[in-house]
Amino acid sequence: MRRRLLLTLSLILGVVRVTTAQTTAQPIPERPYRGLFGGAQPLSSRAPSLSLSLAGFGGWDEPTSVSSTTAPDDRVNISGPFSGTTAGLDFTNFGERLNSFVSAYGFAGYFPDNKDDPWYTSSSAAGHIYYRAPLSPRNQIRFGESALFSTDVRLGLVGTTPGSGVPPATGNSGFDNSLQRDPYLNSLSDVVYSHSFSRASSVNATYGYGFYHFFNNDTERSDYREQRGGFNYNHAIGRYATLVLGYMYRYNRIPDSTEPPLTAHDVNVGVNYSRALSLTRTTQLSFHTGSTVTSSTNTNSPTPDTTTRFLVTGGAELTREIGQSWVAQARYSRDVKYDYGFSQPILYDAAGAWIGGLIGRNLDVSSGVSYIQGAIGLETTNYHSLYAVSQIRWAISHNLAAYASYYYYGYNFASDVTLPVGVVQELDRNGVRVGFNTWLPLWTGRGAP
Repeated sequence: MRRRLLLTLSLILGVVRVTTAQTTAQPIPERPYRGLFGGAQPLSSRAPSLSLSLAGFGGWDEPTSVSSTTAPDDRVNISGPFSGTTAGLDFTNFGERLNSFVSAYGFAGYFPDNKDDPWYTSSSAAGHIYYRAPLSPRNQIRFGESALFSTDVRLGLVGTTPGSGVPPATGNSGFDNSLQRDPYLNSLSDVVYSHSFSRASSVNATYGYGFYHFFNNDTERSDYREQRGGFNYNHAIGRYATLVLGYMYRYNRIPDSTEPPLTAHDVNVGVNYSRALSLTRTTQLSFHTGSTVTSSTNTNSPTPDTTTRFLVTGGAELTREIGQSWVAQARYSRDVKYDYGFSQPILYDAAGAWIGGLIGRNLDVSSGVSYIQGAIGLETTNYHSLYAVSQIRWAISHNLAAYASYYYYGYNFASDVTLPVGVVQELDRNGVRVGFNTWLPLWTGRGAP
């Protein structure tokens, strides 16, 4: 895995060196095709829109090492050439009080080396709705609902925000190849009440409820429920900094499990800071600090004991705008999460970098890498993962582009970690994908005045 890591990083750095040399040798062009290369309109636009994305591709996907200690699903073992297509339908509406985003995706792939069943299909649908209701000049309440339905469970990308389980239509990501047929619904509801004491001080109270539900009665996976509630006090202590004092209680329960529920007391005492570092406002640095008091049980011990720990959390993000169309970003975060399938809280350290922009008028290039290490049970580091991708796209027209991408994904768990159903102990794979993708605006409404 170390040799593969060095090769992947050298490929990414090579793309960065080439793109940097070309952008300094000539004027950087404006972004000509917003819809094709990154959205039909800026996120600040309040006009609702409906768009369709389609892609057709082929490539090679290869798992170079898979642990034999856990019997993998045939998805994990898929290797060699493949071809496929994806389709995505997206609706967005950024309003004064109501924000909504709804998407639906489908994937169909053909893997000729998988003799038993060369065809693989999956689909998903997701929606996010937020409504803000002012109660008075100083009081407001916000309701939020997020839901995801998928025909497949996406496993292996531990410590990251769960995806739809379907490779994206733009083709800028490889398979994590821990997709398994097990339809499920994931939902998160929350209510936030806010009160402003002054222009500098405010407080909010939050309650949230989330669950995973699996539709197959004979599945080995269990439903999962979480409740959380707490408050935050924010006080501006300068132009760029805010003092944050907060508390959050989390209660996680697996209904049919004999294990005790997971509980956490998150005490957030820290400073959020964000400002532009240069006079041209092309470089921004932001960071936040906090803490959490979390309890975990050592289930590997002959006499399991529960330990309470105080942990420092936080993160930082550096963004640099280069010319008219290039952006580079680096970020780091440290947090405690509760990932589905694990009976212990997990302390994560995650770092990543990304750079992307235009070469010439019609050529779009991007490269990114992310690394995560985790301590499942909060004691020692027992999980590592690396994901890297490089992509180049050529705009043939306003709605059609050709692309090529290389991706690498690898992770490993320590031998004493109890893994969720379907997750192998070690996975190391890479691949290439080439194809075409198109973006079609179907409808755009009138913007708010």
